Amino acid sequence: RRMDEKDLNDALALSLELMAQRARGEGPDAQSPAKGLVTSAHELLVYVLGEGASAAVLGQWTSQGIGLAATDSLSSGEGCATFDVGLAQEQGGPCAILAAAQAMVVRRLMLAGHVMQPLDLDAQLAADALESCLTPGADAAHSCLLSALADILWHAASAPDAVQTEGAPPAEQCAVVALPALPPGGQGSTDLHSIFESMLMQSKIGYSWQATRALLEARQHMLASRVGALCFLCSALLSRRIERFSSERDDAAPPLIDPQFGHCCQEVLNLMILGQGVSNLFDGERDLGGGFVLRGVKARPAVGLLSELEALRYLQVGSLYKQPLCPVWVVASQSHFSVLFSLSAAAQRSSPLEALEERLLRAFTEYDLEGNGFISAEHLPSLVAALPEWHAPPLEQLRSQLDPEGTSLVVWDAFLQVMRPLHPESAVAVAAQAQQDSEPVPIPLLHYNGLASAGHAHKRALRHVTVCAGAARGKPMADAGLAAVMQTRWTDAAVEWNGTAPCIN
Repeated sequence: RRMDEKDLNDALALSLELMAQRARGEGPDAQSPAKGLVTSAHELLVYVLGEGASAAVLGQWTSQGIGLAATDSLSSGEGCATFDVGLAQEQGGPCAILAAAQAMVVRRLMLAGHVMQPLDLDAQLAADALESCLTPGADAAHSCLLSALADILWHAASAPDAVQTEGAPPAEQCAVVALPALPPGGQGSTDLHSIFESMLMQSKIGYSWQATRALLEARQHMLASRVGALCFLCSALLSRRIERFSSERDDAAPPLIDPQFGHCCQEVLNLMILGQGVSNLFDGERDLGGGFVLRGVKARPAVGLLSELEALRYLQVGSLYKQPLCPVWVVASQSHFSVLFSLSAAAQRSSPLEALEERLLRAFTEYDLEGNGFISAEHLPSLVAALPEWHAPPLEQLRSQLDPEGTSLVVWDAFLQVMRPLHPESAVAVAAQAQQDSEPVPIPLLHYNGLASAGHAHKRALRHVTVCAGAARGKPMADAGLAAVMQTRWTDAAVEWNGTAPCIN
């Protein structure tokens, strides 16, 4: 498709602005980052929203900023906690953007307070954080929000490529803040072309975390505006570069926002958390042959993700997302995103038996490409070879144990039961687990839902939740809701709260 004259002028104007910034000494004397980063306003609009988005969806995305909720708008009933840094969501749609930002805000408060410095992405919670970190006051809370948003953009700009190409030069690290200086199209305008033109024409480039944060601070009034969430999504996308982001997706064709329901695709949420546009939640990659590779999570992320769809057995969340570096998780329900976190470092500890089982599961899922819970028996030799610490019997003997009826399938449950005792440390791990199960220790967590819709007066709240792993062994598991989601992370867990049940929808 040929660009029309106006679109071409828009792209050219932004390229000139980027060159002018470097001429003013605002960027390194290097090749222009515009390649793979700048596109026409129309192309960017179609890439993000598609061509047939409903009026309701457009309304959701042109009426949601990124800002702190008034503390008196949060429920203060039984089981609720005070929260200065809760983000406000007014309606459905941009919840993935807000939940990811919320998770990064909480992570910052737990690890570094409201210090305005880059935070190492490998930072972990070494000791319990104080609940007072959640009430830093209005000014510090806003400062922390800007720093967390800078974390997201800089990570999108600097994270390694999910698709490794031999001989490819490393991408220049620069974040894009696509927040217009003035309301696009005039105050109250919802003209999408004006919005996207303003984003591109008035974008600014940050060549460091500090510069990126300074740009966010300079445009903070637009963050809180009706297009704040949309502009921040585009900022992350442009920071990643569209060409690179598209190459990381399983399928680059669908728009990033569902045209019927308004929610973001999985790649957008992964971009906000991982800095990469991968399409899946499982660990590693799955090679389907013919050059088609499904890409998931390759390293422990700063914050994690748990999904109600896993509790319903529609998908599998990998161990890396379940065990992030900081005990903060975005919680995905069937229709919404919220945030779960713990101020206790104990939330991240795994027992020796859990570690053994996780190692077995990770190896097994390398061959269970569709997450069905079984693999072809032809993969058994390679699977056993990937587990040299386990003292497995000869292959034919192992095959007869795992597949006594000759179905040529190996089921995960049978594989776990047969292989678990074959590790030299299994007996010690089982004994330690039995001791732990006899005296389960509850772990305190907090759940935040920033949505305050009509008819949900008590939804926007930070609620205390307690999980006790192993305490519900032998009992029916929850069917849905927060308890079901938490049981995908803490096996056989008992989940409790006081007052109104936390809402994940």
